[in-house]
Amino acid sequence: MSITVQYPSAGARMCDICLNATDHPALRFHEQDGRFVCQECLDHFATRPSAEALTRQWEEVMETRRGARGYDFLLAFSGGADSTAALKLLVEKYRMKVLAFTVDNGMKHDAVWQNCMGVTRHLGVDWLYVNDVKRASAVIVEAVRAADKGGCSRCDKGWRFPNYQRLMREYEASCVLTGIEIPYGGSIVSRNNPWLIRMMAAHQMPKKDIFAYISDLPWTDPGVQGFDTDCVGGGIGLELYRKRNGRHAPVILSFLCQQVRYGLLDREEELAKLNVPVPEEHWAFFADQFGDLRQEPAGPPKLYSLSLGAPAVPQFAGCGAED
Repeated sequence: MSITVQYPSAGARMCDICLNATDHPALRFHEQDGRFVCQECLDHFATRPSAEALTRQWEEVMETRRGARGYDFLLAFSGGADSTAALKLLVEKYRMKVLAFTVDNGMKHDAVWQNCMGVTRHLGVDWLYVNDVKRASAVIVEAVRAADKGGCSRCDKGWRFPNYQRLMREYEASCVLTGIEIPYGGSIVSRNNPWLIRMMAAHQMPKKDIFAYISDLPWTDPGVQGFDTDCVGGGIGLELYRKRNGRHAPVILSFLCQQVRYGLLDREEELAKLNVPVPEEHWAFFADQFGDLRQEPAGPPKLYSLSLGAPAVPQFAGCGAED
């Protein structure tokens, strides 16, 4: 049963640009040029990198970071819309030889795997499937429960980044590309992890344009709620947060606001989707893997030892699988 939370709350006023509202703790608002604007929007537009600067950064990456054993680049390919667009750009626009790899954390259901297999086969790209569900299970339940406390960051540090770095060593690569569209401050290169490059931040395609761009590929929207179009955990964590706190998680509002400011998402459409529930079949899928998180734990967190949470990966040409 999804929890509907009024947003903005009664009596609150929303920023005319993003989704921030006056019920946000400690956030200042201003009247400027006839608009009601939050301080975060003012800061964003004062420091936002130009599209030209981001493009130059990507061109420099292609010149100086290109090269892996047998490939031009390694791409973290989640099977979601953004990484699918990134893969198509790399193959069709830039004529790169790419190794697309997907690290399984147990939260990708069958539709996502069908996207991964169908898209890589269609584009003639080598695809490496990495099964790391068992290690992911050691961090995943608490990460989902902590949806507003850097849950995705816990997953990154606990299983995603170690796999990225291992593959970089194996393939003698200097970086991993991702499909994330929001720059790290003013750069597509992470300051804390300079080997991590947000390729799509240099292309910044609104979501509707991304869906149009990949419409000729065998990709279908898996109907996942939350941060991504590939991972059921984000939406489940955010729904749990609504249930327990009676409000939307500030982390999702911040994430949406960033994308609205960059013109990647439509403000009114995202406002309308804030209470869209996680499909019941996704709850069932997650419960089968990790237990039913709608039930409060009776004791300390349990670490689950899992079997592979995805269908067998077919061994078509150019596809590898790891355990």
